[in-house]
Amino acid sequence: AQAYIKVENYGLAINDATAAMEADPTYAKAYYRRGSAQYALTHYKDARKDFRKVCQLKPKDRDARAKLQACEKAVKEAAFLKAIE
Repeated sequence: AQAYIKVENYGLAINDATAAMEADPTYAKAYYRRGSAQYALTHYKDARKDFRKVCQLKPKDRDARAKLQACEKAVKEAAFLKAIE
């Protein structure tokens, strides 16, 4: 999945990470990578779910916590922009 993210092929990254998660539901990197791809595609709510799972699996992962906060902010901003339209 990381290779697909590097070349900005986020759809394949999501598929690859999802397959890895199905093989091992405790593999935090798969959730992180799928969340990163979802975030890049502006699917902030889906990304937030994945980063929450990473934080649950690896509570001391600072980067995952930072990404989760970025998702929370993006979701709130999107809701605000939708409300003022």
